[in-house]
Amino acid sequence: MQKNIFVISLLALITFAGCKQETSKTNENTPVTAGDLRIAIVNTDSLSANFDMVEVVKGEIEATNKKLENDLQRQMTTFRADYENYLKIGATMTLSEQKKKEAQLEQRQQNLVALQQRYSEQAAQVQMQKMQEIQDYIFTFIAKYNNEHEKYSIILPKSMVGGVLYADPSMDITGEIIDAINADYSKNRKK
Repeated sequence: MQKNIFVISLLALITFAGCKQETSKTNENTPVTAGDLRIAIVNTDSLSANFDMVEVVKGEIEATNKKLENDLQRQMTTFRADYENYLKIGATMTLSEQKKKEAQLEQRQQNLVALQQRYSEQAAQVQMQKMQEIQDYIFTFIAKYNNEHEKYSIILPKSMVGGVLYADPSMDITGEIIDAINADYSKNRKK
């Protein structure tokens, strides 16, 4: 939030200080410049929707969730079968055998509830870790890309819920970032 206020204040200062702004009205994606300040934007919604790593990570998260879910389901099915078997043969057991078996079943049921909670937390942790990997990859890539290409002073994120309400379309470098980051990810993934 403080970064957004700083950026807005900086842009207002530049605008009201009478700095000469150069903008391109062509269809090319060119940054807005004000003195030495060069500004570009990246639509983070489009980047998220079109970055190949996001689909790969979604698949990994779904595979992890499916594995945990299948293991839990297998254990619950085994428990249910053992419980139903107890209901069938329980009457033939002695009272002490019944109490012992009921205690075992109750303990297993509690263990299953705890396992379900642990798996849920594990799935959330994996998702958070994978999303952090995506974010780190994007930030690292954009910094590298910026150093190798245009050397923008500021690359602002733009999204439906973000802080940039409007930016001249000529400032938008989203397409070139998507193409470049997917090429970089594809190259790095094959290693």
